[in-house]
Amino acid sequence: MPRLFTLGLLAALLPSPMLANEVSDAKSVLEMWAPKSVDFSNGTLTVVLPQRRITEEMYTAVLTAGLCLGQAIGKDFSSVSELVILNQFRQQGYVNENGSGDCSRLNSIPAGSDAQRLIILGATHLY
Repeated sequence: MPRLFTLGLLAALLPSPMLANEVSDAKSVLEMWAPKSVDFSNGTLTVVLPQRRITEEMYTAVLTAGLCLGQAIGKDFSSVSELVILNQFRQQGYVNENGSGDCSRLNSIPAGSDAQRLIILGATHLY
């Protein structure tokens, strides 16, 4: 019995391969922004960028040309329920409450359109 408990505890403490895939996939699609860190925990993907301030344009680009484009080319971010984009100090940024949930809609709308902006900002709050 203690052996089963120990094995169960080890399995719970070891990083899941699925979590590792989320982080490595996110790092690969966000490579052009050179993130300082990418973490995935409890459905939340947190990306820390090396900028002092995250603008709305940067946030929108990371979401549309990064995460959602990654989904369009076969990266699976379906377990991302929330996306947090933060500055290098982890003090300022944006939170998308739908995570990858809106990506299929965003990928079908022309980039930079008002419709795309409304979908993104409708699910966003400041960090």
